[in-house]
Amino acid sequence: MKKRYNSFNSLGFNRRFFLITSGSFAFSTLFSSCQTQNQPQKIQLKAESKNLQKIRIGWLKGSPLHILKSQKKLEKRFESVGTSISWIEFPTIPVLLEAMNAKTLDYAQGVDASLVFGQSSNVPFVYISATPARPKSLAYVVREDSSIKSLADLKGKKVGYGRGWNLHYLLVKALQSKGLSIQDINSVSITTAAEGLAAFESRSVDALAIWDPFYARLQRSSKIRVLTDGEGLTSNRGFTIASPEFARERPDLIKAILEELQVISDWANKNPSQVAQFLSSQLGIEVESLEVMLRRQTFGVLPVDEKIIAEQQGVADTFFSLGLISKQIQVKNVVARNPQWLPKEFANRNS
Repeated sequence: MKKRYNSFNSLGFNRRFFLITSGSFAFSTLFSSCQTQNQPQKIQLKAESKNLQKIRIGWLKGSPLHILKSQKKLEKRFESVGTSISWIEFPTIPVLLEAMNAKTLDYAQGVDASLVFGQSSNVPFVYISATPARPKSLAYVVREDSSIKSLADLKGKKVGYGRGWNLHYLLVKALQSKGLSIQDINSVSITTAAEGLAAFESRSVDALAIWDPFYARLQRSSKIRVLTDGEGLTSNRGFTIASPEFARERPDLIKAILEELQVISDWANKNPSQVAQFLSSQLGIEVESLEVMLRRQTFGVLPVDEKIIAEQQGVADTFFSLGLISKQIQVKNVVARNPQWLPKEFANRNS
C-alpha cells in the first residue's frame, strides 16, 4: 500500500521548520518513457545480502525519483535478489526529512537549503549524489515599470522571499556583491509561490523571489525585469540522500539507483519537448512554461565532490551567521564516500 506522510509536528520538527524550508524545493524533473540505449554497464546485485528485504524510497511529485518510480525498472533489477521497493510520496522536503529522522526511509531526495536545515536538526542522512548546477532556475524580479534598475536600488525597498529558502541565500550573496546586507532592505516574508505572486501583483512588494516553473510562467505572462538570477552566486543543486545504514550495507543497490537515474537524465536532456508534455499532464502546468524551465537546467548524476561540499558549506555558514540554524555544521561529515557505487563514467562528469 502506498504510504503518505502529512504531519510535521512530531520528532522535533515544528511549524517554523516546515515553513522556513518549504519553499526550497526547485523542480528537477524528468520524463517517464525514456529510451535505454547507451546506458552504462549494469552491476550485478548481491543476492547474499539479506539485511534489507524492502527498501523505502521517498519521492516528491515532479522529481527524478518520481520518474524513476514510474519506470518500474528498479523493481525488476531488485527482484532477482529478493528485494522489493516501497515508494513513499511526500508533499515537501521537510516532511520527508521528518520520516528520515524517524528512520522510516532508506533513500530519498533533497535540495541544498533544506538539507542544511536537516543536518542542523540532527536528521540521520548522508549525501549520495548531486545534480548539475541550476543557477538560472531562480531569480529576483521587479515589474517592468519599476524604478528599481539594479540590485543596488533595493536599498530600503520591500523584497518578498521565504526565510531560509535557497532564494534567501541568493539574496544575501546578491546584496553582498553590491556592498549591501539583508538589513539594508525591508524583508517581506512569503511562504508559497502563490502568496509571493499575489503580493507582487498587488504591489505589496517591490521585488520578488521566484523559482521555476513559476518563474517561467511569470516571464511569459507579465512584463517583468530580472534583477539577478543565481548565475555566479549560487549553484541551486538537488541531491539524493540515504540513511547511513543503507549507504553502508547496500552499495550495490545505491549504484543501481544511480545508474537508472543517469539513464533517464541523459534521455531527458535530449528530449525537452517530450519532457514538457509529460510534466504538463502530471503537474497541471502549461507546456510552454515548462519548456522555458527545461531550457535553463541540465539533468544528471554527479559525485558530491570537494567543490560541491564547499558550496553546501557556504550555505550552512551563511544560515548560521543569519541565525537561521542554531549551530555550526560541517557538511563534509555527512557525505558518503564509497567508490563501489559510483561508476567511473559518473565520477568523470563535470560538476
